[in-house]
Amino acid sequence: AYDQHWSTSPVAGSVAQLSWVERKLKRTLEMIEPQKLILGIPFYIRLWEERTDESGRIKVSNPKALTMEEAQRLIQENNADVKWDEESGQFYAEYKSNGALYKIWLEDENSINLKSSLVHKYGLAGTAAWRRGSEVEEVWQVLNENLKNIESYQQWKQKNSGNVYANNISTG
Repeated sequence: AYDQHWSTSPVAGSVAQLSWVERKLKRTLEMIEPQKLILGIPFYIRLWEERTDESGRIKVSNPKALTMEEAQRLIQENNADVKWDEESGQFYAEYKSNGALYKIWLEDENSINLKSSLVHKYGLAGTAAWRRGSEVEEVWQVLNENLKNIESYQQWKQKNSGNVYANNISTG
């Protein structure tokens, strides 16, 4: 459930926005029993560079893969404006440097919380992630809570009812 926008994607975007992950998951569940399915979760992030050419067209560079920690450091170093993006279920940031616009959709404990909630919502076997070492410690705390301590999607929703970042999970 990742590489919605891959390394040679013609447009900048999230590695795996929540709405896309859930759509792909629903389609996959038409062919595979949920208890036989493990949800892939990305621990990596892509930094996109966009430049406008002479004709006014936006050219997207081959994005650089970052760890969660590298992404946070880059945002701080560039005083990037960070906002919650409801559709992606992620924080989004952008900044300008050297005539280019840089865009980044962040994976962090908030996005991983939302994605891992889908395990209970759809009765999946669990999760897997790419790439270990790219995550921050808080991600493991979220996964432990969601996959070991929480027993149902309703319990997850109740526990996260006050979490503004969890409000975009559909009820279906």
